[in-house]
Amino acid sequence: VVITEPAILTATLSSTPESAPGALDGTVSAVVSGGTSPYQIDWYDLLPVQVGSGSPLGGLGGGYYQVFIQDSNLCFFIDTVEVTTISNMTLNLTLLIEGMYDGAGGLVPALLNGGVGTSSTECDTIHVELRDQTSPTTVLGSGTAVLGTNGQAIITMPSGVIGSTGYIAVFHRNAVETWSDLVTFSATTNYNFTTAATQAYGSNQKEVSVGVWAFYSGDLSPQDGLIDVTDQGLIDNDIFNFVSGYVVTDITGDNLVDVTDQGIVDNNIFNFIGSIHP
Repeated sequence: VVITEPAILTATLSSTPESAPGALDGTVSAVVSGGTSPYQIDWYDLLPVQVGSGSPLGGLGGGYYQVFIQDSNLCFFIDTVEVTTISNMTLNLTLLIEGMYDGAGGLVPALLNGGVGTSSTECDTIHVELRDQTSPTTVLGSGTAVLGTNGQAIITMPSGVIGSTGYIAVFHRNAVETWSDLVTFSATTNYNFTTAATQAYGSNQKEVSVGVWAFYSGDLSPQDGLIDVTDQGLIDNDIFNFVSGYVVTDITGDNLVDVTDQGIVDNNIFNFIGSIHP
C-alpha cells in the first residue's frame, strides 16, 4: 500500500517599502507552494492584530508583519516579513556647465586641476534647492554634492518633499543660477538638464554641442544673477596678476585665469545672460 502526501506547505515572502513616513503605501506578498489549495492567507501586525487577507496586501506602514497561511487540509505556515520606510528622497541630476564642458559630453576635473581635489572623476561642488511651485521662495529641501565629470550628481533630500511639485534650483560658484521646469518629486527623482534647452526654466541654457545643453558660465561671487562688467572686471584683474588655482575667475577649471575665461564671460555679457526663474 502506498500512502501519498502533499509537498510541505511553504511560501516566499516579499515587500515593497512605504514611500515616506505616514504614506501607508507599503505592500506585502506571499507566493505559496506545496500543501493543498485553496489557501487562506491572513496578515497580522506584531500585537497581533489582523491587518488584512490575501496577496498582495497594500496600504501598510513601515514595520514587521506576520503571515498565517492555511491550506484545505488545515496545514499551516507562519513567517514574518518587514516593510521598510523610505526616510529620504534621492535626487539624481545630470547637468553640464558651459565653461567646464570638455567638448566630449562631460566636464573637466576642476577640483583636481585647482589642487583641492584628488579624483579625476570629480568636476566641482554644486548646491541644490527644491523650491515650492506656488511659493518659489520657499525651500522644500536642500543639499550639496560633488558633480562628476560625467555630469551626474546625487543629492539626498528629506522624504517630506515626496509627492510635492516644484522646481530644482542649482547653484555653482561661477555659473548662472539655473532652475528646472516643474517636477513632481518621487522617492527617486531623475532629472536631466542636458537634453534640451527647455529642461531649464525659461530655456536658459547654452547649446555646447549639437543637442547638448549646459548652464551659462560667468556669474561670479558675490553672485547677483547677472553676467556683467563686474564679473568681467574680476577676471581681467586676475589675468593681469597671473592668478591660478581654485578660484571663481577660472571659468574653464584648468587652473589658470586667462583670455579663454575672459572670452566666455564677454560673450555672455554681450548676450545679456542672467538667471531666469519664477
